[in-house]
Amino acid sequence: MAKTFIFAIGGTGARVLRSLTMLMASGVKGMTEDICPIIIDYDLHNGDKDRAITCMKRYSEIQTLVAQGESNIDSKIISEYEDCHKGYRPYFSTKIGQLNGIKNWSWQFNLREEMESLKYSDYIDYDNVNLYTPTSQDFVNCLYDTNINSVYTELNLNMKEGFQGNPNIGSVVFNDLKEYPEFNNAFSNNFRAGDRIVVIGSIFGGTGSSGIPKIVNAIRNHSKADIKKASLSVVLVLPYFAVNSSNDNEISIKSNIFNSKTKAALNYYERSGLNALINSIYYVGDKVQTKVEPHIGNKAQKNDAHIVELIGAMSVAHFITSASNGKYKFNVVNDIVDGVGIHELVGESNSWAQNEFVTSILHNMVNFMLSVHYFLDNIVSSQKRMDERQFYKELKLDFDNKKMRSSGNSIPIQDYCAAFYDFICKKEDLSDTDDGFWPWMQELHNQQSHGTHRLKIFNLDKGNIVDFLSEFNFRSEPTRINIPFRGEVEIASARPLMDYSDQFDSSLNNSLVPYRKGQKQLQEESKEAYPYIFNDILTKMPEEVRKFNAKLEERFKMVP
Repeated sequence: MAKTFIFAIGGTGARVLRSLTMLMASGVKGMTEDICPIIIDYDLHNGDKDRAITCMKRYSEIQTLVAQGESNIDSKIISEYEDCHKGYRPYFSTKIGQLNGIKNWSWQFNLREEMESLKYSDYIDYDNVNLYTPTSQDFVNCLYDTNINSVYTELNLNMKEGFQGNPNIGSVVFNDLKEYPEFNNAFSNNFRAGDRIVVIGSIFGGTGSSGIPKIVNAIRNHSKADIKKASLSVVLVLPYFAVNSSNDNEISIKSNIFNSKTKAALNYYERSGLNALINSIYYVGDKVQTKVEPHIGNKAQKNDAHIVELIGAMSVAHFITSASNGKYKFNVVNDIVDGVGIHELVGESNSWAQNEFVTSILHNMVNFMLSVHYFLDNIVSSQKRMDERQFYKELKLDFDNKKMRSSGNSIPIQDYCAAFYDFICKKEDLSDTDDGFWPWMQELHNQQSHGTHRLKIFNLDKGNIVDFLSEFNFRSEPTRINIPFRGEVEIASARPLMDYSDQFDSSLNNSLVPYRKGQKQLQEESKEAYPYIFNDILTKMPEEVRKFNAKLEERFKMVP
């Protein structure tokens, strides 16, 4: 199977990768290729990077269980099921691959440990540079700020937190790219004819703007022909946040020059011929910039998810699922609410935002959230009621005090549910962790508190499944009658159009039909098959709920 290698550069690259993982969880149509992420960040302990890696690990655990289940299920059940549902991609279908040949590979470059305490002046051996050429130190002094009284000057910059917005430093360090075994050996040895490459990074900081040209040139000048001529896409993230500081001099990152740095980078990419080496370029940004706290790096740098990162992830998905090449430019000008709001992403023509691609992704996200609600409300929180359902008895969903995995040896379906629970990050645990799908969604929705655009689809603070979709009413109109001398009186209040749990489990729900028919057969199935079965049910149930009755279907037409 073909793979797409994704070079995610810096904190922005990691955040886009986190969003892409969430999209893959909800099932992106046509995304049948494996992806192989490669994170490059010289900020060795960046919080955004760690969060993306945690998210991918949880995703991979589920994906492995589902894939093993598919290989163990009886083909008769699969064929009957596929006859009922065509054109939909199950949750967690896309495999996140590994770089074979790297010990303890965790989707990131194992960068030099000396970066932990290395100043840039030490990296270039500034004190001894005159040993090579008498005037070398003078030349370096012309290129870099040498003020010895500040830790934020370029030569004094501690590189343990990355390049801190300095592409002139990053360009030098990235020259060592080919020396790393992850690129020189593992990437080269794992790449096959037909595989594709995506490079993601911001161009208003230091790591992305310097790393993108180096990686593109390293690919196009590679000794291996298959890599040299590979289909290559670049996602260029333009300014979308600014450092919330009263004094830019207090930190090394100067948000007041983001725009000028962006213009310089774009000008260089065009003049140098770099753009001509790329098959598809996606420009993504937001003129209304989010204010973030001045964390320059390390574990404290964990920015809330942003709609620009979501669009960046959609760009990656579009490249993987589309055969077309070109330039795609997006400027967020409104909240994303529904299909109408989607069109307002567009800054220029040649945009996939004006076709069904984005709508289909948002459609999957809504369905996935419906499944999440069902899982939390009717599997996790309603053990007694669940045990009364014969179908779930057959799947052995016998959790031990809601801990998902039973004490002792767990079975695959319990492993699936435990991993799914971790991936979601249940509502009650939001104060303890922010790695999961639920907090990611909440961060996207709450961007309004930062004064910028947001994903305005879900009301995550609403406990009732009927009310969690923003601006969409899933309740009937109240019944009123006119009574003499009293006027209009309400005799029946608004009721939900759906009893959510009953509609999911209804005998009319076609998602269950193949499995109910084969219930006796299920008893004979390998227990490894159950994660695949349950994942398929979770995937297809929302689609059936959408068309459960005429009123409900009419309301859902307004929803992506």
